[in-house]
Amino acid sequence: MEWYLFTIIIGTVLLSLIAVGIPISFSLGLASMLGIALWLGVNQLMAIALGAWTYGTLFAFAVLPLSIIMTELITASGSADYAFTALSKWVGRFPGSLAIATIGACAIFAAACSSSAATAATIGKVAIPEMLNRGYDKRLATGVVAAGGTLGILIPPSGVLILYGILTQQSIGALFIAGIIPGVMMSVIFGLYCVVRCKLDPTLAPAPPQASWSEKWAASSKVWPVLMLIVGVLGSIYTGVATPTEAAGIGAFIALGICLAFRRRTIFPTLHRGLMSTAQTTSFVFFIVIGAMSFGFLLTTLRVPQHLSAFVISQELSPWTVFIIVQILFLVLGFFLDPASINVLTVPVLFPLIKSLGFDPVWFGITMVMNMEMANLTPPFGVNFYVVKGIAPPNVTLTDVVLGSMPFVALLAFGIAMVAVFPQLALWLPSLMK
Repeated sequence: MEWYLFTIIIGTVLLSLIAVGIPISFSLGLASMLGIALWLGVNQLMAIALGAWTYGTLFAFAVLPLSIIMTELITASGSADYAFTALSKWVGRFPGSLAIATIGACAIFAAACSSSAATAATIGKVAIPEMLNRGYDKRLATGVVAAGGTLGILIPPSGVLILYGILTQQSIGALFIAGIIPGVMMSVIFGLYCVVRCKLDPTLAPAPPQASWSEKWAASSKVWPVLMLIVGVLGSIYTGVATPTEAAGIGAFIALGICLAFRRRTIFPTLHRGLMSTAQTTSFVFFIVIGAMSFGFLLTTLRVPQHLSAFVISQELSPWTVFIIVQILFLVLGFFLDPASINVLTVPVLFPLIKSLGFDPVWFGITMVMNMEMANLTPPFGVNFYVVKGIAPPNVTLTDVVLGSMPFVALLAFGIAMVAVFPQLALWLPSLMK
């Protein structure tokens, strides 16, 4: 059978399983088992079990549960409240200062959190009521939180970058460090957009009262523990003192200390909830990885990625044309799937093609994750829409959240273009680690 016919058949089976409501991890597993049994032979099904053992015992995989428990503990500590309060006092003289503080708090929290939804929910619980009480436009207020939450999967530690690193066998440490400058860049772009828009239309964001220097320093004193956590995790990776897995362990230990400092009376229930959530999320991701590994084994054995690469090269398309087509594909998939699902569905097929065209795998991973940020902000299944709607007051509609987020989708597209044109934005810091 021709490779493209097989691809169409197995792709149709996979999409049909997803369409009837079977979780994507099990859809991948079922489609892989069917394809292996039909085209490779039943005896090759043992490869799934061997692959599950191989991936499940990877030392690098331990970074995931450690990052998740770090996120759970730092979220429970209330540090997001302190970050937002401190930043709102420092940027009070700028137009749209609370919106800027929200973006800054999301960026800080993202450096201690690996989830987009968790970042939006945690910061939004504090920021949205404060902005609405100050008279901010509700679309601006909710859009800023939804967009700021996307920084959680770009600024390290990032769960999506961890998954990409596992699937492609790239250095998770290099991916983490590569996400720093693009993450800071997008935070600045989001903040500048808020300043310009509120400057042009002051009714969107009334000016807050100015804080005194003593109030600024008092508010800042509670942010230092989170900054220590960020320095401890990223600094240990960048300097080579610790591997990403060891750095995640350091971060989890520091996060536990922060949680003890701010939530001593509720530490045991908090730790119990965090450990249970970590076990559930890790198991979920593990099943996704097994499904993706099985699907990748099937495609690779039948040489589908190699045939695809040869076909694309034979069309004499420029590498940049292929890159743009791939980014458009990610954008379209983002309308219907979450970032993790897009990752596991596309990476086994597209990664060999990207490497054959000469693109840097770490750089491509960053552009991919930036595109995945848009998946959280595009209807009908943008996760951050529903997270923000769930924590917003009743007078805020889902339409308000969607319309408020749309300008940030365009800004993310601009950010991808910047990293594509200037790849050193993603590759400069990792190059210094070598």
